[in-house]
Amino acid sequence: MKTKKHSLAQSRRSDLVNAICHRGKKLSNIWMVYSAIRDQEVVLVGDLRVEHFYACEGDPTIRTVEYRPEPVLIGSPPQTVQFDAVVRFADGHSECHDVTYFPLSAKDDAVARMTLGQRVAAAATIAASYREITTDELDAYHMRIQNWGRALQFVAQCRRRPLEFIEFSVVARVRSHGEASLG
Repeated sequence: MKTKKHSLAQSRRSDLVNAICHRGKKLSNIWMVYSAIRDQEVVLVGDLRVEHFYACEGDPTIRTVEYRPEPVLIGSPPQTVQFDAVVRFADGHSECHDVTYFPLSAKDDAVARMTLGQRVAAAATIAASYREITTDELDAYHMRIQNWGRALQFVAQCRRRPLEFIEFSVVARVRSHGEASLG
């Protein structure tokens, strides 16, 4: 049986529907952003995850990022643990990130300790360390997040357009005038 290939618009709608299903009853925004690291569009649920996305995209020490990775199964009976991102750095180590307003490590109850232990164990099964990314940490990268938000919007808009003519005209203008101000 021949499978039908979906158009780009159908694929995007499908990604958004899956994100809405993944979100459940949470009230948060759904974002479709372009990842220059992965060279594809990514659907993210929540404003903090978008800030985390821009912080990761602009970090020169990060080699690859997997946003919305496959859930990790741990224990018996098997339980699934879902991370917001799996980040692999240039030096070879990996981290499983949870982006959150209220970190589990700050809560002082048995359920939070058990959940935190499960998340650390799940990260260890894929040879990674576990890390909670909070608003305080994202606030420290405020300028990077703003700059990469602007830069990646430009890249997403221009990636399907040929830019050779613009490059040629800029280079010709600079060479002909020596020093020039480009508007």
